Amino acid sequence: MSTSGKTPPRFIPTLTEVVQLPTTTAVYNQAAAAPALDSEAIISSVMQRIEETLDSRLQSAAQNIVHHHLDSLVPLIEQEIQRVVREVVNDAVAAELSLPST
Repeated sequence: MSTSGKTPPRFIPTLTEVVQLPTTTAVYNQAAAAPALDSEAIISSVMQRIEETLDSRLQSAAQNIVHHHLDSLVPLIEQEIQRVVREVVNDAVAAELSLPST
């Protein structure tokens, strides 16, 4: 299928501006002018930034987890308390009924 002599459809992008790429010398000069990175200084700076918020966020996350687990434990604890109280009351009533009358 030959498309010679036809104009391309409107939706095909076309180059409308010529872009000049920087020369190798210009790129090298920019890289040489940049300060050398000290990995220890970067690590120290990042750790300082992290320490400021990490402790509070971890504490908040731990509190949320504990709160969630306590919410699910409360019904179980209440059921167990009711069961124990019933057993104790039943045992006390049974013991009272088995005593001879005076």
